[in-house]
Amino acid sequence: MADPTAFYSVISGIGGALIGGVAGVYGPVRIDKRRREHELHIENLRREFEIQAQARAADLEARRLRDEANAREQAIEAERRRLRAEEDARKKAASQEESEKVLAAIADATVALQDWHRLIARTLQDLAAEREVNVAEFDESAEPVMHSVAEAISLVSNRSFRSVRQNGHTGDPSGDADGRQPVTLAMQQVTLELRRQLLAPQSGLDVGDSITARTDTIRDDLMRVFRAERELQVGPPIVVNATMVAAAETYRP
Repeated sequence: MADPTAFYSVISGIGGALIGGVAGVYGPVRIDKRRREHELHIENLRREFEIQAQARAADLEARRLRDEANAREQAIEAERRRLRAEEDARKKAASQEESEKVLAAIADATVALQDWHRLIARTLQDLAAEREVNVAEFDESAEPVMHSVAEAISLVSNRSFRSVRQNGHTGDPSGDADGRQPVTLAMQQVTLELRRQLLAPQSGLDVGDSITARTDTIRDDLMRVFRAERELQVGPPIVVNATMVAAAETYRP
């Protein structure tokens, strides 16, 4: 009878050989499979990392473009505000300059208008007293004051007051334009009519009273216009009453 130990030894040897053969065949296959799986995993991680990196780069680029666009818009808006501020400053300066020009012209014209009125009145008095009047001196006195009044009238804002009715009264702003004439023409007509009287006096005619009435009307209406224009430029005058004076005295240190 065979030795069992020898039999088991043979069986073990055969089994070991089989196992070794199988391991020799399938071991490298499994190792290679794991290696390929590992390499594939690494490649997937690399691709995922690249995708994330590209996404971050795209996000940073988009953010940079947005920041540049916002900065550009802010710069444009700031430039627009600067230009608007400069334009407003220019308009304000021009308006202030124009207002000062109008006020200066009105001040000159107010004095000139009074001078013209006094010239007409004094000349009429000389005619009534049969005193000799130098026509050249009359012309020399009348021309500059009429020019000053005409310049101020050309600057006033209310154009409705630049004309008067032919009877010497200023027309209502809402009235009919028929029968109206420039106020400077009315002044010139009065002045020329008086000048004709100086050159060829006409006795027996009530010319002096007519000239005086027309002169008074032109002066009074123009003074009213000049006051209204001054209020338009600088506001109404401050009225100081007794209550305001008393209050000022009370709080005086």
